[in-house]
Amino acid sequence: MNIIQSPSKNFYNGRFGHKPELIVVHITDGYFPGDLNWLRGASNPPVSSSYFIAPDGTAHQLVDDANGAWHAGRILNPTFKLFKGMNINPNWYTIGIEVSCRPPAVPAVAQMNSLKELIKELCVKHNIPVDRDHIIG
Repeated sequence: MNIIQSPSKNFYNGRFGHKPELIVVHITDGYFPGDLNWLRGASNPPVSSSYFIAPDGTAHQLVDDANGAWHAGRILNPTFKLFKGMNINPNWYTIGIEVSCRPPAVPAVAQMNSLKELIKELCVKHNIPVDRDHIIG
């Protein structure tokens, strides 16, 4: 898979002893390319994601997998099974993928195909099981 490097300035340097164990898929609720620029550092408050998928299916890497992106936000009433507790930031053990799409629209076929391919590659690379506990929508 061809992934374009589009670095964000918003990330944790390292993962504080953790490794990627989960993948979290988000929808941006914005319009391309503004949503990509937002995740690359134009945001206030600052946010980012590990990866971004444009409307045409092009995949961008914003934050290296060795670092934690700022995608998981505040944890209030977590429901995902592998939550590590309130004192461990989920950004440290997750990889975030943002799909550019403003609801009520739905992601394009090209985006869904890229998303599937990217998830497959990341699961192999980081030995992440392919199941609903490890891939969170």
